[in-house]
Amino acid sequence: MLRMVLVPVIVVGMAVLLLGPQADAGPESVAMVSHVVKAGETLWSIASTHTAPGDDVRRTVALIRSANGMPSGTVRAGATITIPVGEIPGRGRSAGS
Repeated sequence: MLRMVLVPVIVVGMAVLLLGPQADAGPESVAMVSHVVKAGETLWSIASTHTAPGDDVRRTVALIRSANGMPSGTVRAGATITIPVGEIPGRGRSAGS
């Protein structure tokens, strides 16, 4: 009887220990800034200003599109978009660092 109770408790405990740190690296740990798109700006030009030297602008474009649910890379003047900055999980450096 004790075995039937103890085994599931141990399994759940191990799962929490192994998966717990990964749960902390979710999207809520990424800082965001708002940007109002100006006439003549493109997603590429915006991403370029928020990409650290040596980082790939294409990655920043993808992060911005993902953060804003953008099906394409088209932006309109006057639109407000969210830009992820700071430490992004899974990357050494990130947009805006």
